[in-house]
Amino acid sequence: MNPPPRADDFPIKRCGMWSTKSDYFLLSILREIVWCLRLFSPISWLSPFFSLKHDGRRYSHPNTGEVYLLTASFASIVLLISAWLFDKVLIFSGAWAVLVVIENIQYQLQTIFIRPVFQTNYKPYSAERTLLIFIGQYIHTIIAFALIYLSWFKDSFVVNSQKIELTMPIAFEFSIVTITTLGFGSVYALPGTPAALVASSQAVLGVFLLGLIISVGVSRTSFRKSVIINSGDTIQKRCSSALKDWGYADDVQDLGRVFENRLWIVGGWVRNAALGYQYVGDIDCLVPLAPEEIAATLKCSGYNYQKNSLGAFRIRLPDGNHFDIMSTYHHCGNHDVLKALRSFNYSVNSAALNLLTNQLISTKEFELDISSNSVRFQNINAISNQTLDYSLMYDFEVLRSYYRLRPHNNLDWLERNVLGLEQAISEQNAEGLLRLASNEINVLIPVSFNGWIVRGFVRCAILGDLKYWDDIDVIVECEKSTLIDHLFSVGAIYSLNFYGNPKVTLNNGRKADIWPLPKTSNLDGHFTEYAHSADMLAWSVKEEMFVEGSLSSVSTVARRELSINPNFIRNAQPSDINYCIVKTLYLIIRHKFTINESTENLLKLEFSPDNLLMKNLFKLIKELHLCGIVNIENQLEYVSSYIGSNAAVIILYRKYWSPPQTDKDASSL
Repeated sequence: MNPPPRADDFPIKRCGMWSTKSDYFLLSILREIVWCLRLFSPISWLSPFFSLKHDGRRYSHPNTGEVYLLTASFASIVLLISAWLFDKVLIFSGAWAVLVVIENIQYQLQTIFIRPVFQTNYKPYSAERTLLIFIGQYIHTIIAFALIYLSWFKDSFVVNSQKIELTMPIAFEFSIVTITTLGFGSVYALPGTPAALVASSQAVLGVFLLGLIISVGVSRTSFRKSVIINSGDTIQKRCSSALKDWGYADDVQDLGRVFENRLWIVGGWVRNAALGYQYVGDIDCLVPLAPEEIAATLKCSGYNYQKNSLGAFRIRLPDGNHFDIMSTYHHCGNHDVLKALRSFNYSVNSAALNLLTNQLISTKEFELDISSNSVRFQNINAISNQTLDYSLMYDFEVLRSYYRLRPHNNLDWLERNVLGLEQAISEQNAEGLLRLASNEINVLIPVSFNGWIVRGFVRCAILGDLKYWDDIDVIVECEKSTLIDHLFSVGAIYSLNFYGNPKVTLNNGRKADIWPLPKTSNLDGHFTEYAHSADMLAWSVKEEMFVEGSLSSVSTVARRELSINPNFIRNAQPSDINYCIVKTLYLIIRHKFTINESTENLLKLEFSPDNLLMKNLFKLIKELHLCGIVNIENQLEYVSSYIGSNAAVIILYRKYWSPPQTDKDASSL
């Protein structure tokens, strides 16, 4: 079966409540009455033009009610003004007024009694929308009854004990005091006449409608508080449990006390807790202090930090992950946490959790999209500028492809940018792609020094598997201090990566890791430190040509042959070997490399994943999803034929290929 229509096209519920049976006879009779009333309902006449048939089911557009409400309001006001100005009622005014009243009655019966019983999993689009429609209908009813009195009961009214011919102002006044049950007494319908019966009906309808408005308003407030409290409690439990299981709970508590309970966790930890998925990675934080105050607080408390490319204060944790602390001033110019959240790019990230005070702050869009498994873009500046930022598009693709969130229509421009970049890449050969990359990073290489593009970017370009989000690894033939001085002089935005080398953010958002190559070493010697033969290639930025290592060539990579460097295995730390195992399977799945004896022996090794390895595993799996790989079973079966299906790395990829869900009790992995 095909998926339902897109979120912003037709996000709603099925329109199939009329065929469902009920065990309650009176409700079934009431349903038939409402069905008959719908024949006279203007909104029912509009509905076919605002619905969509899909897989044998009919979906109504969420804006149908709004279109009717605006149309009815405009028509009612026109009829009211015409009767007031020209002191006469148009011929069809009474008929229109009756239809409006019928529509109001059937909508109220349908919303309050029929749909909750006969439509499975029914819930209104929003309490705010329902409240707005009820208020609109309340106003329509006042105008409609005024027109009814003018159309058919003009001679049935008394003012100050004298029978009069009704005028529009008096009819409007009488309709208001009747529906509100105020009953001033100066104007009333003659007792025993049809006009008196109609007025009594209006009073009953007014009481019912006013009660609905008050009820929806109160329930909206109560429900919203309940949702916030329950969601906050659930997210807090899941997030707290996850941080504890991964060994970060004490670090969060200590840092929170340093900032006097003003440390708010944001990003992946909170988002995944809300979605019900497990998470491990850097801990993104928001603090309602100016950047200089954050810096002073960290220094006074003995924390060593660096600034990352986004301006966040980065504190390295013992396992290699980080705290990334961002000031609210960076987002909104003041200390308002909610305002800062509203400036976040994606709705599902716009929530902040304070574990010390057990508080959750989130935007309305966060609540709506988390509950509907969808995502929207909420950074107004980026929308208006149509910013072409690779990291922005990468995050969008992760939310769409890995987390399977349905994008709203305001993400169409990002989808177009992604498709445009993919098309542009597909039109270039390997040399063309590497020349373009050389132009991007040429300014980062100190003058008179050689530079080479290496590792993944070269590999992917040769194989035709390059993606716009692939980082550029660069080797520069100079000392590290010279490289840092040059980056500073050209105004490059960078932070230090895991190995202490510069990670530069380019103008388009792409990342470039730059490795200094001292004069005491050479390129081929540097290649011997690499794990995979497919990475032992370079592209000279100056000469614009391939440079092959002694263990690899362009032709062997093009034949998709992958070997493991024995020198790396002899000298690497256990944690590096563990990552090499995980990365090797990633390369086999992404590029369909063949397996030889060296890769087979490596993949058979047993290992225990630590926090940093799990963070990198999640990143690699997300990248495979972004490569359009929907199913990895064929590749895993191919690898299993060499190393067995119970190999640790096979089990790990199978377990975490889809976002791992938290247990219902928010327990650990």
